[in-house]
Amino acid sequence: MNKNKETYGRAKIIPVFLPNQGCPNRCIFCNQKEVVGTSLIHTPREVYPLIQAYLNTIRTSWQKKWPGFSERIEVAFYGGNFTGLPAEVQQEFLRPAARLVSEGQIDGLRISTRPDYISEAGLELLASFGVKTVEVGVQSMDEEVLKRAGRLYSGHQVTRAVELLRGGGFIIGVHLMVGLPGEGPASRSETIEKVIKLSPHFVRIHPTLVLKGTELERMYREGNYRPMSLDEAVEVCKEFSLRLMRSRIGVARIGLQSVPQMQESESVIAGPFHPALGELVASSIAYERMEELLSRQQSGRLEGGNKRQIMILVPERELSMFIGHKRQNLNRLRQKYCGWQICIQPDQSLKPGELRCVEIISAPV
Repeated sequence: MNKNKETYGRAKIIPVFLPNQGCPNRCIFCNQKEVVGTSLIHTPREVYPLIQAYLNTIRTSWQKKWPGFSERIEVAFYGGNFTGLPAEVQQEFLRPAARLVSEGQIDGLRISTRPDYISEAGLELLASFGVKTVEVGVQSMDEEVLKRAGRLYSGHQVTRAVELLRGGGFIIGVHLMVGLPGEGPASRSETIEKVIKLSPHFVRIHPTLVLKGTELERMYREGNYRPMSLDEAVEVCKEFSLRLMRSRIGVARIGLQSVPQMQESESVIAGPFHPALGELVASSIAYERMEELLSRQQSGRLEGGNKRQIMILVPERELSMFIGHKRQNLNRLRQKYCGWQICIQPDQSLKPGELRCVEIISAPV
């Protein structure tokens, strides 16, 4: 195991799902059994063999694809309000996972919870079992939006929860939802500004989906809720991502992870569901960066008048992101800068996120 990587960086997650366990109520958007792709609720007795089964699969995959490669492996208790469980139940779940950490088979533990179920005593319990990362389902910092979503806590409680986590030395993750009932541009701006001030280590951004069997489904079918379109979701997630990145806050994921049961059972009734929403957002950001680069080149062209071909060099692993789905980004650039010969090429020397422009200049005509 690589002990030096930060636990909020790249990691292979072994999920232990506890759908709606410890939750004081059902939020209008929530149907965790559909989201996690199983109606099974794992028991403490199943945790150790479950993790071992995942480890065997992970190791076999690594040996085949990347011999000698090592990545952080963490166990995550997801799908419920972990700290809302009785203390003795939390210990029963954490004990077998902590044993695997002490044996060196996994690198860390993380849990997800609500801001109104975070206390000093509760965090001491988590720390005693080696939990390093706590992901908090904040969703919004707008009081009215929280109320309409059935979250039953305030923005003040969110702030207090983050303060307690930071004081306890935990790595802090924040979950946000965009497109909730009652939300608008001002509400979203308020939320992202307040979250940036909280300065968590990373954020997950989830556009609101209308899931089968939820209160939100009823509202949608009665015409009392309009979900975001996919284009709207991409733009809002892009705005959030850029503001977070400028504040040096990581974006761990955008969009709900697709599981086979969601498609097979038609769990998503409406909303901006896409199996690779994060890639769409990243590609949109990449387009804007290239467009800005070419805009500067255009000024030079107007002055010199002799630039004939532009080659944009990008990191090799990010080539498809810059070219875009079905070459959308490249085609848009060529359409906007018609008459230019524009190409996008990989460059192994560039680090992730870097790009540069190479001008191929011919003699003036």
